[in-house]
Amino acid sequence: MTYLNNNSLLNSVLEAREERASLRKTFAAKKILSLSLSLNIPGYPKSNPLLQQFFFDVKKELETFLKAHGVLQKEDLSRYRKDAAGDFFITGIDTPNLSAQKLKELTEIFETTHPQARLIDVDIFSSEGIPVSSGKAKLCYFCNEHPAVFCMRKKLHDYKDIRQKIKQNVSKYLEEKRTKNIASQLASYALRSLIYEVSLSPKPGLVDFYDSGIHRDMHFFTFIDSSAALSNSFMKFATLGCNYTKPLSEALPEIRKIGLRAEEIMFQTTGGINTQKGLIFLMGISLFSVAYVLKEQEPFTFSKFRKTVQTICTGLVKKELSANTAQTHGEKVFAKYGKRIGGGARYEAESGFATIFDFAMPVLESQTDFLQNPQLLQQTLRKVLLTLMSENNDTNILFRSDLETLKQLKNKSLQAIDSEEKYQELTEFCKKKKISPGGSADLLAISLFLYFVKQNKDGF
Repeated sequence: MTYLNNNSLLNSVLEAREERASLRKTFAAKKILSLSLSLNIPGYPKSNPLLQQFFFDVKKELETFLKAHGVLQKEDLSRYRKDAAGDFFITGIDTPNLSAQKLKELTEIFETTHPQARLIDVDIFSSEGIPVSSGKAKLCYFCNEHPAVFCMRKKLHDYKDIRQKIKQNVSKYLEEKRTKNIASQLASYALRSLIYEVSLSPKPGLVDFYDSGIHRDMHFFTFIDSSAALSNSFMKFATLGCNYTKPLSEALPEIRKIGLRAEEIMFQTTGGINTQKGLIFLMGISLFSVAYVLKEQEPFTFSKFRKTVQTICTGLVKKELSANTAQTHGEKVFAKYGKRIGGGARYEAESGFATIFDFAMPVLESQTDFLQNPQLLQQTLRKVLLTLMSENNDTNILFRSDLETLKQLKNKSLQAIDSEEKYQELTEFCKKKKISPGGSADLLAISLFLYFVKQNKDGF
């Protein structure tokens, strides 16, 4: 339905435009160069939640563009209004020796290079209040063949069809931007969690800033190099989750495809050293699952995340850990100890990260402001790691040693939570037994990643 014959609406739009013109005159009265932003929306209404979201997105991009070109606003004179004519923003320019013509040329670059260029209207008025024209006619948004003014006057297209196309294109544009933003933020959280984990120092049997634990082939900076190299893969895991539309039961091979490439990158970066192979698997599933939940634009919850992971990993241990072949480290441990004790990372994923949510997350969520205090941060990370070590059936320990050693490690870890002396004893125990609780360290990183996601108060 169109509303072009509705005089009341038309009069409201005309009044709104008159008010905008009056607003521009206040800038001219002060001899100030002005810039305004609006959208070219045919028909009515001129604004709705989708268009308003798009408007503010364009406004933010325009302000960044101007700032990058050294064009500053008079913030005290900046005004936004929403009226019958749609969304409108106007500001004064606070850049000496910038001519109105030069500013128009800059904004033309912004307009013409924007993916939705023909919807955007940036107007420049000189300090005398004279509009500056580019002299160029915009093509019709719908047909992309004739000037927009020509199609409008000839009424070549129905407003309903044009608005439908605008809705589709703007929705797609905003969704693509949101996907990129989600993937970028999640990759940042993932990288941050890896750096936090390796930076916890000292750690029993593990690589930290001061020591390599039992690992003679790697050190702190090997992990930093490896973590940095994985950042692009983290983006890909999250992007896959945002865009995934097939059944979740079919997702694991596609996650694995990215993971295998990530492993190659890790080995290339470290010169063949396995720094984070197990973590790539767990983080890949986590990134995908968080992004998958977030794409629905609903509040992120741990329950939704866990359900997603469990659906992806249903029957994973049975499918991949065969007691008959027992070729890999994981298969050998599974063959010897069974699913509950020897299921490793696959069992943890299949359970929806039960160890993390039953033990690690309560510790993290019981602390306040620890991220702002380096000393408290180290104490909290240590407590979470020890809690995980006291509960996790770490297959790294089982492969390098035996079940009795794992039981001793879990007991000593529990005792060390509130005792520096016991912590030192635990460190010596790991050195003596030549064991490294790498599986628990991986769970610490995943715990931190999920904590960072949950603590995001600004949204995605």
